[in-house]
Amino acid sequence: MKFEKSREVAYLVKKYKLEIQKIDMKALANIIACANALVLSITVFFVLWFENIILQIVISALIMISLILITYHAIGLYYKKKEIK
Repeated sequence: MKFEKSREVAYLVKKYKLEIQKIDMKALANIIACANALVLSITVFFVLWFENIILQIVISALIMISLILITYHAIGLYYKKKEIK
């Protein structure tokens, strides 16, 4: 499956030492898609408050990077805990 070789999965497997054989890839794909949609929508919501384009770019980069790290950390912990059970 192509999704198993994506950057998102590679990051989660490497950072949280997940065993890819134990993970339901369809469920992981749905979780990652929802997380990415949430990150993008929250970023756009906050960036539209600002009028200055330079400020919008800087704020969007900061918000997006921090939200991606937080959501992927939560996904990694969830699958690590699920793997232990």
